[in-house]
Amino acid sequence: MSYVLVILLIFVGTLSFISGFILEEESGLLHGLHEKFELKPLDKADCKWVEHRNPGAGPREFRINCRLGQGKTYNCIYKANPHSCGWYNQGNQYKFYRGLAREAASNQPNACNRHSLVYKKCPDVHFLRLA
Repeated sequence: MSYVLVILLIFVGTLSFISGFILEEESGLLHGLHEKFELKPLDKADCKWVEHRNPGAGPREFRINCRLGQGKTYNCIYKANPHSCGWYNQGNQYKFYRGLAREAASNQPNACNRHSLVYKKCPDVHFLRLA
């Protein structure tokens, strides 16, 4: 009986992975780097960020999803092309997005408060809020 349950769980997990991959492919965006915020905004929300990208060196979406107490959530999307920054292109993508997350949360009422995000190592790259 337990073997059947394990096989069923593996099958369901595989279907979930495949359907998620297909949805990402259909939308044209792929999940990239992601992590929880290390710094909380003033509303004390638990936030996560994720990079959504097209293949190649094009624009990136930086998505923020936050959860407050009592099941309340909020989210926002920023977009820019960070490839014009040499520092970003030298293998510093993860550090770049962590810096954007710190910028979003630092001394802000909520993590989606800013209209644009700029990381100090790439001052010419302005991620503008879409939603």
